[in-house]
Amino acid sequence: MSRFLASLWFGLLGGWLVGVLDSLLAVLKLNALVEDPLLEVVEVAGTYGVAGVILAAILALFGPFGIRRCLPSIAGITFGLLLFVMVGDWIHEVYLSDTGFFSPISLGATAAVVAGAACCALGLGLATRKARWLGTVVLLALSVVGQGWVYLETPKPQAAGAGRPVNPDLENPPNVLVVVIDTLRADRLGCYGYPISTSPNIDRLAAESMRFEAAYAQAPWTRASCASLFTGLYPDSHMTNTIWQKLPSHFETLPEMLHADGYQTACFSANQNVSPLFGFEQGFDHFWVATETRIRRFTSVKRIELLLRKQLGFDRAGPIEALHGSDASFVNQRVETWLDGIERERPYFLYIQYIDPHYPYSPPVDLLQDSPEDPAELVQRFKVPHNPPPYPIGQWPDQEEGLVDSFSRLYDSEIAFVDREFGRLLTKMESQGLLENTYIVVTSDHGEEFQDHTQMLHGQSLFDELVRVPLIIHGPEVATGVSQGAVELVDLLPTVAAWVGTQAPEAIHGTSLQTVLEKGDSGNPEPVFTQRLKGDPMHAVRIGDEKIVLIEHEDQEHWLFYNLGSDPGEQNNLAKQFPERFSALQSLLTQSRELAASLRGGAASERVNISGARKGILNDLGYATEEDEEEEQ
Repeated sequence: MSRFLASLWFGLLGGWLVGVLDSLLAVLKLNALVEDPLLEVVEVAGTYGVAGVILAAILALFGPFGIRRCLPSIAGITFGLLLFVMVGDWIHEVYLSDTGFFSPISLGATAAVVAGAACCALGLGLATRKARWLGTVVLLALSVVGQGWVYLETPKPQAAGAGRPVNPDLENPPNVLVVVIDTLRADRLGCYGYPISTSPNIDRLAAESMRFEAAYAQAPWTRASCASLFTGLYPDSHMTNTIWQKLPSHFETLPEMLHADGYQTACFSANQNVSPLFGFEQGFDHFWVATETRIRRFTSVKRIELLLRKQLGFDRAGPIEALHGSDASFVNQRVETWLDGIERERPYFLYIQYIDPHYPYSPPVDLLQDSPEDPAELVQRFKVPHNPPPYPIGQWPDQEEGLVDSFSRLYDSEIAFVDREFGRLLTKMESQGLLENTYIVVTSDHGEEFQDHTQMLHGQSLFDELVRVPLIIHGPEVATGVSQGAVELVDLLPTVAAWVGTQAPEAIHGTSLQTVLEKGDSGNPEPVFTQRLKGDPMHAVRIGDEKIVLIEHEDQEHWLFYNLGSDPGEQNNLAKQFPERFSALQSLLTQSRELAASLRGGAASERVNISGARKGILNDLGYATEEDEEEEQ
């Protein structure tokens, strides 16, 4: 019995150390804020410890006779197996995620992990009794050191500071309400021409506002897109483009700009990508996020847990249940509580990010459009590939007949739900006098695909279904109408600065929309730029009706060229049909990429105006105004 208990002890200890190492790797990779790093390390390490106990018990009870009688062998094999699984997962899922498992580099990495784990197992297996107990002390010491390292490496929260007096230089500073409806395609709203009634409240606001027909997010997924909205920078400059990256603190964000002028600032985010964990707390007096992200989410043990649950069929309603406490009605409750306590004599900046209609789609029963199918059941039948190549290089697996249409209906129902809740919030704020002298911005961080280009969900491409988003602006002296010119989410920061009468950061890519809001379109199209800098890098630029996309896949460039006027669905690649226009757009994209990377350090020296080579390219494309031509003479 003593040998068996000793086996369990060494299994627990070995697993605990592997768990601490897994947590440390996640923290070092993330460099992000977490609420209680020590407690979260205990959670991860405890999971590994339990796994170690189970493995040790199996080996002690059912292993070959030679192993059952040899405590060091049990300890060594247990530790080696756990180490192999954890390190192997990190290498293949994090560092080699875009490399085939049977590629030379992947096989080499696997062999190295196997060799390393085997050496650890063999070393423990050959240890003497004295060495084993000395090893126990060493393992305990390493665990303590590792947990301390996690604590020291985890960034600590930085408060925005006490409420400041309103800048006396500001004349009648307005309130600013920014509402981001996550994953909302522009073409699914009535005010953008959708025939199904999904958005009566948003449509009503749009009829009294300036609606932008061609607004573009800077990235097809939340964190990178919202980082651009907050900083006025393109993704290649704000460097918040992968699951491991957070918003750098040296950039001045929109809430920081307003907080410095005495604004009350609050964020209510139902999406964990917009959270203090990833640096978005900068400048906010109050920050609420639906569910705090934990270290465990980014560890090997969590990735393996999700894989096992899916393979064993234990994840039946998990995705739907995970949405509890994050839907629009719940967010509104938190917003209303904050509004009840604000100082009426000071202006406010309120940022709300609803998660609806983000996948998994789970609208209330009364908005299910008579669908006979359970949303949770549909999720289980959905085939999601692992790191598929982007279209047109690859495509997703075929889905069951009718599944995509069912998802599309659920998506519409989710839009109807968030529209209803948004309308209720506006009604309450208006009844309390909180919308007087207030600018309202309604937009989205990205769209959603329903096999428009053979794929689903978002993040995988730069087609318009993912990067063209609604943008509706209402407020003092804002004209009512529709702007046809293309604009970008990076334009919001300097626009808000113009409303407030404060100075926007000099080192930004965005341009104020104030003139358009007051007078309408200038008639001179400007280029808009989007990027996807995770996985296979992608870059796209649109000017007028023309759009060019560059996809970099396995050291090869794939070019797509569309005319959105005649082909809004981006189905006909015109690169070979119009080589001169295609070549000119290639040059514009190259210039746009240089511009996008020009402000990584936050310096304004490389801010590119429409001059020199860039202006020449626009002239060649026929987009120069008479004033531009006069300036060049």
